[in-house]
Amino acid sequence: MLRFSRLALCAVFILTLAYVLPNAYWKAFGKFENRPFFLYSIMLDKFVYSITDEHFQTKYLDEEGKEYSRREYNENLPFFYYNNLVRWETIPKFITDLGISSAAIRQERQFEKIRPSSFDAPQIDLYPLFESESEFSGLDMPDSMFRISDRMEFITARTNQVDEEASEKYTKALKGAGFAFPATHIAGNPTTRKAYDRGYMVLDSANTLFHIKQVKGEPFVRNTGLKPELGVKYLDVVENMAREFMAVMVNGKNEIILIAPEDYSTRVLPVTGYEPERMTFYFIGDPLNRNLMLTWKDEETHTFNYRCLLTDREYYVERVFEKVLERDATAGLHKTADLLFPFVLKTEKPSSSYVAADLEISGVSAFVGIGLCLALLFGIRFRQPNTVDKWFDLGIVAFTGIFGLLAVTAVGSFPRTKV
Repeated sequence: MLRFSRLALCAVFILTLAYVLPNAYWKAFGKFENRPFFLYSIMLDKFVYSITDEHFQTKYLDEEGKEYSRREYNENLPFFYYNNLVRWETIPKFITDLGISSAAIRQERQFEKIRPSSFDAPQIDLYPLFESESEFSGLDMPDSMFRISDRMEFITARTNQVDEEASEKYTKALKGAGFAFPATHIAGNPTTRKAYDRGYMVLDSANTLFHIKQVKGEPFVRNTGLKPELGVKYLDVVENMAREFMAVMVNGKNEIILIAPEDYSTRVLPVTGYEPERMTFYFIGDPLNRNLMLTWKDEETHTFNYRCLLTDREYYVERVFEKVLERDATAGLHKTADLLFPFVLKTEKPSSSYVAADLEISGVSAFVGIGLCLALLFGIRFRQPNTVDKWFDLGIVAFTGIFGLLAVTAVGSFPRTKV
């Protein structure tokens, strides 16, 4: 029983150390990693970016490495820093000649971001259904929330009771549109902090996409006729001032698709090689162009990679720019970490913003660290001839390296009893 208790205590120590020690290592020795944001400069006909080093000094560069001052950088991005240019009275002539006002720039400015953490997150199956055509200027949070299982069901928040009248009305509307219960994916923006409401895009069990919202107290249900190829990986309703598209979707083929608001027509963005589990996608729009960017970290080379596409408003590619930012300083740190830690217990992963418990195994260099730990334990234990479990402790260290060495040392051994 004593041996079992000791083993259990060692296991707790090992798992705790597998989480604590690697985090402490990277906090102590990790280098500052700044991921720049690439934007197309219509003034230079180049991509430009800003980057902050470990001393928190910011540099402003173009794709060829030429450096600019902060003001020059702003002036080279007139749509992004329009207010500053107004203040300095340096608005480019072509903007005034085209009659593009500050209001038009604000309305045409678009920004969408799809992170790897967007793909593996459980949904909270209760959603507010806003009034999309309210007589008031703002949106009000409704008194009830809905869910869609074997029917569309509304639950009054104050009483936690089912609103049978609303539930039957919306369920009937969905059945009339050909909805196959239950819903497999529901996408919308459950917040009043938006200029208007487009409702929800809902995927039914037959892989058909539906549009659901409330208009003047009545259900608005439309079968879009869309059947995403190989299902949906990501779906988000877009409610920006440009109103160009109402939703962005990633299907099972890793295609990024825009869905139009009126006829639900689709446009596949010209982004190739997209791997949503490890890449972040950016969509930046202005009155004249669209900038589509993929960014990801290569875990083997420890480099940050960027692929930027410049398109016109019809999404015809005009320029392609790729950039790899070296991070040599971190490569040595990763090699040392692999040597020290045979595995790492992580509570987060790139594909999810939720807490997880994943065990990440290190490379072959971990065997060197394990060998050193075995030699150290061998020297310590075999100087104590009256202790038991020496070989058992060596076995623990052989599989767990420095974590096992610290664990068996902290827990200690117990002496061999004399008869």
